[in-house]
Amino acid sequence: MTIRCVLFDLDGTLLDTSYDFAYALNHTCRHYGQDPLHYQDIRKTVSQGGLAMTQLAFPGLEGEELESKRQFFLDVYFKHIDMHTRLFPGLEAGLVEIAERNVPWGIVTNKPTWLTEKLLANISFPSEPASIVCGDTLSVRKPHPEPLLLAAQQCGVTADECIYLATTQETLKPASTPGCKPGPPCSVICRKPPRKPLGRPIISLKPRLKSPTSSKRDYEHLFNYRCRGRFGAQPRTGLSTRQQPTDFIG
Repeated sequence: MTIRCVLFDLDGTLLDTSYDFAYALNHTCRHYGQDPLHYQDIRKTVSQGGLAMTQLAFPGLEGEELESKRQFFLDVYFKHIDMHTRLFPGLEAGLVEIAERNVPWGIVTNKPTWLTEKLLANISFPSEPASIVCGDTLSVRKPHPEPLLLAAQQCGVTADECIYLATTQETLKPASTPGCKPGPPCSVICRKPPRKPLGRPIISLKPRLKSPTSSKRDYEHLFNYRCRGRFGAQPRTGLSTRQQPTDFIG
């Protein structure tokens, strides 16, 4: 299969946002008299979004009470959105490689626009993304395929010429779902986040792009997404224990 475009999920895939989310969530816990959570428990929930993290901190809450705490949490996160967030180690080299080969890339996230724009304004990439599709860009969001199809269109390619890198296995609805455009979906490479930061950067990153129209396996090697079967690869990424911020780890 020929790949002409790379799409990324944002939280937990392109950027390690877990530390700033952990800070904001534990700040929210303390504000409401709740015991702070362990960082590792929060890290495992980051890719599931703000509601899931709020439910983690306040189990059993529903309706307006849960929503008010979610909004407080997101407001705190907005104010501290880039204290510790950064590209995962090794990804910058991959982004440099595709920039040099003029391969368009984009971001498809369920993060709302107001948070995505604030975050990306403070992050420098080797080249600008050709597409940024947020959770509120369309009337539907992942796992519906429309956000990925829109990103492919904005990048000037068809969906089957894209590869999508994500943190968790998100089963995309098939194109036969009512309201979906026909056509093959893009290839999805997923990994499960490490149980804990592995303490070393990617050291075996060896770009293997043979041409601007390389195969899926070339991109797996480029971004160190070593797929075991369909899903479940673990790249060697993360901060060492000495690098971990300690002001919010419960």
